[in-house]
Amino acid sequence: MVREWTDDQRVEARERAIKQGLGRKGEITEAPSAEAMLLAKAQGTPPQQTTEELSAVIDKETMGGDRGTIDHTKPGLVRVYKPTAYGFKPRRIPVTNLAQALKGGFLPHCPDCNPRGIDGEDCGDGINDCPAREKRAYRVCPIPQCGKQIYDYQQDIAGEQDEDAMRIDDDAYMQATPALRTKSVLDKHMLSLHPNEAAAAGIVAPSLRAVERRVPDVSAV
Repeated sequence: MVREWTDDQRVEARERAIKQGLGRKGEITEAPSAEAMLLAKAQGTPPQQTTEELSAVIDKETMGGDRGTIDHTKPGLVRVYKPTAYGFKPRRIPVTNLAQALKGGFLPHCPDCNPRGIDGEDCGDGINDCPAREKRAYRVCPIPQCGKQIYDYQQDIAGEQDEDAMRIDDDAYMQATPALRTKSVLDKHMLSLHPNEAAAAGIVAPSLRAVERRVPDVSAV
């Protein structure tokens, strides 16, 4: 008995054949790009589900003796590699932003350790996870709820030679160590996001240190 095909069944069978690398005789089927494969794979990314206590968003007077929780749903995350002035860095972005990010120059695979774009062979999310890049010294924010990692930025700067005769080469800024550079950035982070803990640790903003130097010690008068 000859099978009768509907138009929808013919289209479905054709698409399935193309995915399997098949086609009409003499027809060349083009392999999907890495970007297209990532977009297709990302469609199955599960959303992020979080639960928050109702008391965290409603004041106690309004709540009274009631109790409850609020469920939040956000788009799932997918890892891509963001172009920066210092090379491509791993980033996790919402799956809803993936198509626009790929158009903007983001890559689906790490160009340093996985230039062939083999699925599953990419490095991890950390800057030091890539085996093809130089490892960078870093500090960790001491606030347990934060834990932000502060990496030494100097190792990212290639420093091309400038043959301009009018350029003044000042080595004073190049004498800092990774420990000093990361400490400076972490101090700014603490002052900006954790001001109470920064004050307890004796971290003072540079502008306030300048004021302290100008204020005379009246106790000695």
